[in-house]
This record gives sequence, C-alpha cells and structure tokens, in this order.
Amino acid sequence: MLVFPSPEWIDAWVDVANADRAFRSAGAGWDGVVGGVIGADGTAGVSRDLYLRLAGRDGCWYECTLSGDAGVVHGTVFTIRAPYQAWKSVIRQQLHPVVGVVQGRLRLRGQLSSFLRWAHAMVIMTELAGRLDTTFVDEQP
Repeated sequence: MLVFPSPEWIDAWVDVANADRAFRSAGAGWDGVVGGVIGADGTAGVSRDLYLRLAGRDGCWYECTLSGDAGVVHGTVFTIRAPYQAWKSVIRQQLHPVVGVVQGRLRLRGQLSSFLRWAHAMVIMTELAGRLDTTFVDEQP
C-alpha cells in the first residue's frame, strides 16, 4: 500500500498515468510543467508544505519531484495549492478538481487558460490517483 504524500506514491501515480491510453490522448500536445502544493497539516502528520513538480510532453510525464523546497514549483505553467485534506478528497474522488478550483478549495496560480485547456487530462490524472492502493498519512496505525 502506498502512503500519500510520499515520493513513492507520486512515482506510482506517474507510472499509472504514463501507461493510461486516455491520459496519453488527453495530454497530446502538452509540453510544460505543472506544480502542486500540499499544505501542511500538523494534526494529519504533514509537518510542512510539500511541493510537487510534474514535467511532461504529449501525454507522458518525464519528470516528477516531491520536495519540501518551494523552488520546485518555480517556472510552472500553473500550480494548484490546497490543504492536505482537500488533496485527500480529490484522491478519494470526493472533490472534482475543476469544481475545487471554482469553489476556491483548490487555488490555482498561473495560466488559467492552460488549466482549462488541459482540464480533461487533469481530471483523468485525479481519477487515476483514485485507483492507487493508497493509505493516507493521517490514517496510518
């Protein structure tokens, strides 16, 4: 079972996405870097903000990084920031990522037009995240 958030979880998520035909099709034409920020939640066991960087081209991620260094998200086309609990809701398929952005539960920084253009690929990514055998850091024994 994979623990979210962890580098191993991110690696497995990217592997599943890169193997998924629907994601590759939805991401065709993309060339860029997206970021994510998982907001610290001390009560959940996330002691500091974590920064995710995904670099991809044509429906395939070729670089993924999860780090405590905010510099990881510099130069991204867009970055989505949310508290840990919101990310957990997205992974559990309880919060649609586009709805989350519209409601302000997920905060978008960067090019809104690119986010909207590639929203279908991002939705597929969240659906794939929900398929991973995940345990959340705040639910571990």
